[in-house]
Amino acid sequence: MLADWSTLEQLGMKPTRVLHVGAHKAEEADAYAAAGCDVVWVEAQQHLAEELQAAGHDVIHAAIWSEPTLLTLHVTSNGQSTSLLPLSLHRQKYPDITVTSTSVIETTTIDALDVDVDMLNLDIQGAELEALKGATRTLQNVRWIYTEVSVEELYEGQPLEDEITEWLAARGFTRAFRALTDYGWGDCLYVRSLDGDH
Repeated sequence: MLADWSTLEQLGMKPTRVLHVGAHKAEEADAYAAAGCDVVWVEAQQHLAEELQAAGHDVIHAAIWSEPTLLTLHVTSNGQSTSLLPLSLHRQKYPDITVTSTSVIETTTIDALDVDVDMLNLDIQGAELEALKGATRTLQNVRWIYTEVSVEELYEGQPLEDEITEWLAARGFTRAFRALTDYGWGDCLYVRSLDGDH
């Protein structure tokens, strides 16, 4: 996460249970614990999911998409850039990061996970909007969405930040925080107003 948790709290973000899709090595675990949040991790790479489970985390091994289907998982040399989408400008921005293997994996949706959360954290390398499209039921109870976004096509065919912002705005979410790197990607926090908020 590019944002400090304290910065997000100042914007009113105080979740109780988070679904974090794209766990990697659970780098945000300390921040969640300090904030008193329960977290369910989702990770597509089986060996990472197994490591997190062995460390005592609540983790689901799954690749998230808008619908159940078979897609190719492109595993990268650093692990963090692994995606269901092929690398595009990512190859130029990060020439030292390469795809080391691919495998066909069956995807599922956030709704199919059937978890009750009030925040989503999405870090799945260009597949964030596809994940949101498969979360329409879950989103009914979600107040905060913290997601990685891109302003350049780092992965082939990925939706850019404006498309994500527009899709979420149509569902009552407003962008409250934005931070960009020099590499064409960043993070945004979207907040949904609840009945009774003023």
